[in-house]
Amino acid sequence: MCRFSCQNYRFYDEREWCYVPVSLQTSNEMYKSMAQYRKWREENPEKPLLKNVSLDFGLEDITHLLVEKEEDIIALCKTIDNLPTEKAGIEIKERLKSMIKVNQPYQVLIEN
Repeated sequence: MCRFSCQNYRFYDEREWCYVPVSLQTSNEMYKSMAQYRKWREENPEKPLLKNVSLDFGLEDITHLLVEKEEDIIALCKTIDNLPTEKAGIEIKERLKSMIKVNQPYQVLIEN
């Protein structure tokens, strides 16, 4: 049995930057149906890395910053403020801070 579904998955549980695919992007190895995933997991119990998958992105590509609780917002804002100016200018820092949301259980973010 799968331990989560799209309806109850909390992306902040990953504790890292996560790629959240657009819903209909299912054409390569990175995106598997549940049946494909179960078959792949049965054949690969050691959790090998997916082949030929790498994400190249910058700060401008980030669309959501999810935190577990309200108190985490201040800490994340301070982290953003401390990013080197050559990596993130004032405009990017303000945009990133405006994306911070508290992720509630059973909340699913859907983007078109």
